[in-house]
Amino acid sequence: MAPLICPICHQQWDDSFLWYVCNHCGNKCCPHCMASGKQKGPYGVGTKCGQCFQGWMKEKRFR
Repeated sequence: MAPLICPICHQQWDDSFLWYVCNHCGNKCCPHCMASGKQKGPYGVGTKCGQCFQGWMKEKRFR
């Protein structure tokens, strides 16, 4: 059980939680930031990755 730090809210979350990871650039966010709409950037918001032009946020568990 390793904690991961969300790059958006900077909180530690367990790696067994359902994370959202971009299928193109690897950008990740915790379930709280995805649900509250904080995952956004110049390229998109929500399930469209905000950090890259081509990526989409997909659900992933790290263990």
